[in-house]
Amino acid sequence: MANYNCTQKTNDFKVTDEKAYQELISLLSCEDTIENDCDIDEETGEKTFWFGAYNSIDYIDENEENNFDAWLEKLQPLLADDSAFILIDIGNEKLRSVDGYVTIMTKNDIKYMSLSTYAENMAKEMLGKKE
Repeated sequence: MANYNCTQKTNDFKVTDEKAYQELISLLSCEDTIENDCDIDEETGEKTFWFGAYNSIDYIDENEENNFDAWLEKLQPLLADDSAFILIDIGNEKLRSVDGYVTIMTKNDIKYMSLSTYAENMAKEMLGKKE
């Protein structure tokens, strides 16, 4: 069985409390280094943040379980009203499995989708088929 190898990266997003965000990002771990930084939005002058890694990013919760969804729930209230958090995960298990996943979160909603699911749904639509 092959190991899952991936690259994960977020878009630039804004938060309402930089200190709380920095505390939250410190709770993430990865077998490799997690890179995170901030940039200044050229149009607004506001700080934006991003992070990424060349492996799966983990959050070990109080129950000592990898629970990245729980970490997202902690980040969600920190997002600025006019900002979306987008995490793209592209990975493979050699050629046994190749896929991409996206998590899109705003202050009020969160959605997930895999590239393979999107492609299957698009193919059905293009072919006019339900199955």
